[in-house]
Amino acid sequence: MSLSVDVTSTAESISKVEYYINGTLLYTSALTPYTFNWKPKISGTYEVYAFAYDKLGNVGYSTKIKVTVLCIEQGIYKVLNSATNKCLSVIASKTNADAAEITTATYQTATYQQWKITADSLGFYTLAPLNTNFNIGNDSCHTDNDTKIKQFTVVKGDCQKYYMIDLGLGMYQICAKNTTKAMAAKLVATNDIPVYLWEKADQANQKWKFTSITTDVPVSFTESIDVYPNPVLNILNIGGDFQGADVEIYTLTGVILVTWISKHLDVSGLSSGVYVLQLKQNDDIYKAKFIKK
Repeated sequence: MSLSVDVTSTAESISKVEYYINGTLLYTSALTPYTFNWKPKISGTYEVYAFAYDKLGNVGYSTKIKVTVLCIEQGIYKVLNSATNKCLSVIASKTNADAAEITTATYQTATYQQWKITADSLGFYTLAPLNTNFNIGNDSCHTDNDTKIKQFTVVKGDCQKYYMIDLGLGMYQICAKNTTKAMAAKLVATNDIPVYLWEKADQANQKWKFTSITTDVPVSFTESIDVYPNPVLNILNIGGDFQGADVEIYTLTGVILVTWISKHLDVSGLSSGVYVLQLKQNDDIYKAKFIKK
């Protein structure tokens, strides 16, 4: 995510700009255009503001803005545990039962192993087995170690809200809202072993890999364009004469993420996955798929 400020001084040239996130100084830039490429690792809502200093010591400050960060884009996913190599699932004998236990099991392409991930305006997630009216949550709204995770039809508020921590290499922790507890898998080789909360730690059984299962959704292309490099890590370039065109990036499920007017796009803040770039110039629309590493 790229942050920048429009800053001038009538007294003297600018010496530096400081960026604060939730009241903590995270970055100082002394070079125009004073950009901060911020890569938050935890989903949620952040308060962002900046101080600017000129060479005479005068100080100006920006307004405070709220920024919601989503580590995982909304969509449908298979969720694999790093330690067990088994997927997040509902206990197979009770897939339609209220308060059924959430477990890990060998992936069988079943809807109770396919997870609809949605986020609220504050960056907290709900997880639901596909095509059901269940949401998973902490058993009895407890947050102690060894609290089981279950599916419920009743809306239980914060007990069914989670935040994500990006651990890198496509791995994430799933953490209960307002706690320091993460979702963990039992280190057992058999299927249908309950998932539970435990204090956050750098342990493989708390690391989950989210793989989109909507990557085969067809995308209608009016005309295709060249984007490179593809796959891309940081900067995505658009080939051809499209200077000044409107550029948007979408998930494969149609959720708009970013809008630009540029041929060189900083996509470093996107999660790994497949995306659609749409370019509008005059009355023409062009599209391309690209992979973010």
